[in-house]
Amino acid sequence: MTTILDVVLYAASDQDFSSRFADDPLEAARTVGLETSHRPDSDYIEARLEALARPSETERLTLQLTEAAADMRVGLGVEGAEAAIEAVRALYFMRDYRFHQQLLNSGEPSALAALVAGLQSQGTAPTSQQGTLVITIHYGSFPLLWLWLKQTQLRGSLSAATLLYDTGAYKPDLSPEQYARLASAGLLPPARCDLDITTIGIRQALGTAVARLRSGETVVMFPDAYPVPIGQRTLVCKVGRLKVSYPRGAAWLAGTAESAVQAAVVWPSGDSHTIVWGTPRLAPVAHAEVADALQELIDMSVARDPAPWLAWFEDEPPAGKPKDDTN
Repeated sequence: MTTILDVVLYAASDQDFSSRFADDPLEAARTVGLETSHRPDSDYIEARLEALARPSETERLTLQLTEAAADMRVGLGVEGAEAAIEAVRALYFMRDYRFHQQLLNSGEPSALAALVAGLQSQGTAPTSQQGTLVITIHYGSFPLLWLWLKQTQLRGSLSAATLLYDTGAYKPDLSPEQYARLASAGLLPPARCDLDITTIGIRQALGTAVARLRSGETVVMFPDAYPVPIGQRTLVCKVGRLKVSYPRGAAWLAGTAESAVQAAVVWPSGDSHTIVWGTPRLAPVAHAEVADALQELIDMSVARDPAPWLAWFEDEPPAGKPKDDTN
């Protein structure tokens, strides 16, 4: 059965199909076997296909694709035409991420409830038995992990799930009005407890995250947000041929809170997604174990399929971004 992932590959590798897909994505998808009629999720599938075919106002197609293909050749050893195909796939996955972010930020509660219900979970997810720092990556439609964790909290499997993030990098954020709408529909807890570094400052955000981890809650963070020069106190991992270094915030947070650490990634899967859980590293964890968890995160995402990683098209860190004092 043809899926959205198959359509993305066709559109990236076949010039004729790509042109037809840009003009009429639904009809083009049907010509390669994707069926949307008589499906309960047909509205979601069709809206997602339309979003995949439409460039955003910020896209600079030729330059972005050239740079992404070059980065894949240097960093991953992807050669020739394959690098060009992977770069185009990466662009489609960027559009797919934007579609799911917009769906979360303004979509109907019923559509989001159906989307979360269709997510698969692979591996052992955290529980309320101990505080766990979940590290995830800017890969695929990662906002779905946040929504899934909030649903898990409402079911009682987690005491609480907090996102530690930075609206200077992640925008537009979910509005208070949309949060209240989703909470009223039973998709989210009544009050939002996430920690925005831009709003409250990095010291208060980290201090609150430590306290919540110590109390047995789950905290989610993005350790791959901004690469930094390799140093004695950084987290270093390999992305293909490259060594990449990130601030040691995750190691500091887990060590200070004496929490467990676990990787999680959202894989594009068929017409939906799968949340894949890495190896649980139980408390207390050493700096090296957090680095290992980050490497595992890279291995089970970018190494498996590099295209959904948003880093291929990320801009420079925003001016005035607060510095990470834990680095």
